[in-house]
Amino acid sequence: PPGRTAQCPLAKMLEKIGLPAKPSLRGNTWVVDASHGQGCTSQFTFINRKHHCRRRGGLFCNSCTQPKMFLRGQGDSPVRICEHCENLEEAARFERHGHKTRAGRVTILIPSKSGDGSAYPEELRQQALDEKKYKILKGEGRPAEALRAFKREKELERLAV
Repeated sequence: PPGRTAQCPLAKMLEKIGLPAKPSLRGNTWVVDASHGQGCTSQFTFINRKHHCRRRGGLFCNSCTQPKMFLRGQGDSPVRICEHCENLEEAARFERHGHKTRAGRVTILIPSKSGDGSAYPEELRQQALDEKKYKILKGEGRPAEALRAFKREKELERLAV
């Protein structure tokens, strides 16, 4: 009916995963400057340059912003995002299309303590370390141990809250 607007499925899904429907509202937590990356905590230098995650605004090194994706409101080219945001985008894509990610890997979502969908710098760092530990154990052919370590970290995190 005229005058009545229905919320589109994409807007509902974006809200569900903690993103605003309007891309212009993203990046309101843009990190202006930092001496170390929020993912692997490596120090920025002339060679190890700073890069912003175009989805959340965090500052990361080159290796932590390798993923590039097309994001609404970010132009016609893929933009740098951090690994955590890549996982969120892949999960959203999985929910929309109902199939595994392009690499066939399992996506692990780690909720934010801030409640508004954004993550604190220390959360981003811990998430990156947890994911790295999980990938190392899994890569060494120890998937059960990797899963136990991941579950143990999540249980400790839950008890700390």
